[in-house]
Amino acid sequence: MSQTMKDLRALATEIAALQAKAKALGLFAHDRELLECRVCGLMENVAAGGGLFTCRPESLNDDTGLRFEELARDRFRCPECGATVRESDSSVPVVQRKKGKRPCRAKRSRS
Repeated sequence: MSQTMKDLRALATEIAALQAKAKALGLFAHDRELLECRVCGLMENVAAGGGLFTCRPESLNDDTGLRFEELARDRFRCPECGATVRESDSSVPVVQRKKGKRPCRAKRSRS
């Protein structure tokens, strides 16, 4: 194994340790997307100091004191309504284009 790969592995190990330490301190480690329950609307937010908290969309800076419970990889339980939230469910859905012909672009007048 080359020295570059050894250095890269050592750096990755340090990053993983720092993320674990941040989680233990209640900070958001940026190792996943922020969660949002599609059933009740409870969502995660990050404070200026890096602390992870939950709030309502109408009060983004007010911590509810509730925390999503991690069930398994990428699956969490909403502390408000008990719904299972997946990390991918909480991101904004991508708008799918309908299959078929592309809409034609407006023709520019040549004046």
